[in-house]
Amino acid sequence: EETEPAYLLARDLGVDYLEGDVRRSKDGVLFLFHDDIPARTTNAAELFPGREKDPVESFTIEELKQLDAGSKFNTANPDRARPAYAGVRILTVEEMIAIAEGGEHKPAIYLETKSPDRSPNYEADLVELLRAKGWMGSFDDGRAKVIFQSFYRDSLERVRELAPDAPRIYLFTDQ
Repeated sequence: EETEPAYLLARDLGVDYLEGDVRRSKDGVLFLFHDDIPARTTNAAELFPGREKDPVESFTIEELKQLDAGSKFNTANPDRARPAYAGVRILTVEEMIAIAEGGEHKPAIYLETKSPDRSPNYEADLVELLRAKGWMGSFDDGRAKVIFQSFYRDSLERVRELAPDAPRIYLFTDQ
């Protein structure tokens, strides 16, 4: 989930978008992680006993980068397990962008703002990073380089304020 092997495979298969759930670490780095806590998909219980059920935003990026985000997949899915998945690391948004830019096929990115209540105003960091990396416009074929989504109306309203030129923004529920 949201790991380098998954994104590389998707990109190389020719997908149109790479999807990621954006969060901000305790020390301010934007990273990708679906779950609210690291327990289900990582070895957080082994590395940080007692913190495996803490919000992922309470970890620094250095701590997050220590987590193994692949071995539990291998254990849970023996039919799809691969030795290369062991030790896979959590990605930053910048690393996802590099993957999107790195292959023959150039997918756009589809970003969901997650738990903005735990990282107030992190949308500004996200928009700033995307602008700095040249990801706020469209490709030559007219596809938006980035689509924003959220289950949090306030989060998308902040994105719209910060990036009125953002091509597409979607809300999936009314919270």
